[in-house]
Amino acid sequence: MTTLSNGKDWVCDAVIIGGGMIGLSLGLALDKAGMSAIVLDRQAPAKSVQPAFDGRASAFAHASVQLLKVVDLWPHLAARAQPIKDILVSDGRAADRFRRGGAAPHILHFDPGDLPRTGDVEPLGYMIENRDYRTALQTVMGAASNLKIWAPTTIAAIDYD
Repeated sequence: MTTLSNGKDWVCDAVIIGGGMIGLSLGLALDKAGMSAIVLDRQAPAKSVQPAFDGRASAFAHASVQLLKVVDLWPHLAARAQPIKDILVSDGRAADRFRRGGAAPHILHFDPGDLPRTGDVEPLGYMIENRDYRTALQTVMGAASNLKIWAPTTIAAIDYD
């Protein structure tokens, strides 16, 4: 049981502290699994979808995209997601007074064509703007029957009985 600052008790399976991309995603996954959760965050969810809030993008690997499909987020993201068709990893170092800088002679290359095929070659993952992801989260959260968001709020103490 969770006792909120307004003195009310709420019985749930999980309390998630932090309503960012990961906390809300976990809440949706728990809801889809039939578990109840409350997400506590210090910021109102509507603030996180404002254009000035976060201009970054995140890479979602193929397995993560499968999870997005399970929790019904993918239909809200697919049109704006950009496929990762190729990954090239290199190492390098900055020049200093003792060493010449530049790229290392070895690279690591990931090509989806090298993976076992079960049909069409799928991208290695997708790039998704964080704002788009948060907007999709808030859209899907509206249909989550076992997920409650308590924000804005702060946590004064955690008491372990």
